[in-house]
Amino acid sequence: MLSGLFDQLENLRSFTKVGKPIETLGTNTGLTGFYYLRTPKNTILYDVNDAESVINILRIFDNRQDVVIRMMKYLVNYKPK
Repeated sequence: MLSGLFDQLENLRSFTKVGKPIETLGTNTGLTGFYYLRTPKNTILYDVNDAESVINILRIFDNRQDVVIRMMKYLVNYKPK
């Protein structure tokens, strides 16, 4: 179960933009630079720092939840560290 998730996370290392930009959800958050990657069981929300070659995994959602609403609620309150 977790091995599939870890495989997807490992793929992000080589293909940082494999996910879809958050803007493709059609919501008007004004946020850019965030991506999401849907797997069969989970959705990974992340951003990419190209300058430092770093991927920041922000949240991993269970696809049985209303993922779009949960991502938007998370991002509205998101404060970068």
